[in-house]
Amino acid sequence: MSGAFEGPALDNSMTRTGSLAYYAAAWVIGCFVLTGVGSLADFLHGHSFGAKEFLGSYFISLVVGAADAILFAFALRHLMHFRKTRVLVEWIAAGAIVAYLLTRLLSTAGLLFTESPILYRGSLGEFVFQAVFLAPVALWKGAAWITLISGAASAWILFLIDRAFTKDYPPHA
Repeated sequence: MSGAFEGPALDNSMTRTGSLAYYAAAWVIGCFVLTGVGSLADFLHGHSFGAKEFLGSYFISLVVGAADAILFAFALRHLMHFRKTRVLVEWIAAGAIVAYLLTRLLSTAGLLFTESPILYRGSLGEFVFQAVFLAPVALWKGAAWITLISGAASAWILFLIDRAFTKDYPPHA
């Protein structure tokens, strides 16, 4: 039976290797954890907030953190596959470190980007800044420690997704 969804146009490599699930989870869960930890830190410092504020912060986090979350997931996955590690604790530690270092790198690049009259000029420059550099600059200036927790928690989930779609994991890694 011939279907409309056959042939080379339908390449299932994104779903076969779990890439679609992996990067979508990195974005949605990573931004959620970041928002949750940030909200908890605000609460511990005496700032009250409700569901409306939390969901508003989460939405903004999804918008400005998308590119950064996907870049984090890409770096983490390639680092861990390069090291051929299948140990959850190593993924969690690497996630915390990669998130922290990536935030530092992107925040520095973002500050340099805004100082460049050639790069930052015009609406395209502002769009690039907001899409790639705004979240890391804000995190680094505000509370960079949050990236350690959100990177570790995101790495935990990403490890489980990667393990589910990678054939050569041992049964109880």
